[in-house]
Amino acid sequence: MMQELHFPMGGHRFRPALEDVLEMLIDEFGIDNDQNAREALKRGRLVWRQTQTKSAVRDDPESAVEVLRGLGYDVTWRGQGSEPESRVDRLQAL
Repeated sequence: MMQELHFPMGGHRFRPALEDVLEMLIDEFGIDNDQNAREALKRGRLVWRQTQTKSAVRDDPESAVEVLRGLGYDVTWRGQGSEPESRVDRLQAL
């Protein structure tokens, strides 16, 4: 049955936000909404994605450093001990 299916959608970090589902209901099914609803959904989605981006960087700091350096940032490890490694277990999880 359809309700028993699990649709994998991006692992731990990149699943749709509640705001995505609510906006889909408005767009696809014409659900009534307040005139400020879409702006509130955009704000909520922004906060969700910023939080998820920060968490993704913690899971894969090596890729984050690579991208930041590619953008021209000077990224230098200044923490104690050795640089944190990417959490491959988190990146591979369904």
